[in-house]
Amino acid sequence: MPDGITARHFDGSGGALRGFLPIAILGALLLAALLGAFGGTADPQVTAESNGARLTVEAPRTLRSGMILEIDIVVDAERPIARPVVAISGSYLRNLSFNSIIPDPSEAKFDNGTVMLNYGALKAGERLQVKLDGQVNPSLVGENDGQVAILDDNAVLAVRPVRLRVLP
Repeated sequence: MPDGITARHFDGSGGALRGFLPIAILGALLLAALLGAFGGTADPQVTAESNGARLTVEAPRTLRSGMILEIDIVVDAERPIARPVVAISGSYLRNLSFNSIIPDPSEAKFDNGTVMLNYGALKAGERLQVKLDGQVNPSLVGENDGQVAILDDNAVLAVRPVRLRVLP
C-alpha cells in the first residue's frame, strides 16, 4: 500500500459520518441560496415620504461582482417642485459603471461626493421616473452604503438610505 494508506481506510469505519456530512453541507448551501443569501431575489422597493414628495427606490440588495444591475427611482410630487434634483451618494455608486440614465437629466454633476441629476419642474400630481442601468465592476467586493434623495434645488424633500452588498 502507498505511504499513509492503511487497512483502516478500507474497513468502512466512520463511513456514515463521511457520507452524511458532505450532503448536509451541500444541503445547507442550497437552502441558503434558495432563501436569497447569495442574491438573485426580487429587488426590494423602499419608500420615503415628506415635504410634499414621495421617493421610491427599487434596487438590488445583493449582487455578485461583474453582474448587471438596474436601479429605478420614482418621485411623486404631492406639491409643485420647481427644480427637482435626484441626489445619489457617491459612496453608494463606488465601483459601479452606468451605461444609461433614462431620462437624460438636463444637468448632471458630482458635487461634494454626491451625483446630482437635475430635471425639469414637476407639477403637483406629476411623476418623475429615473432608471439607471449599469454593471458592478469586478474589483468591487463588500458593501456600498449611501442614500438617494429628492431635492427642490438645494432643499431636501425626501431621503432614503440604500445599501448594496457585492459578493465575489
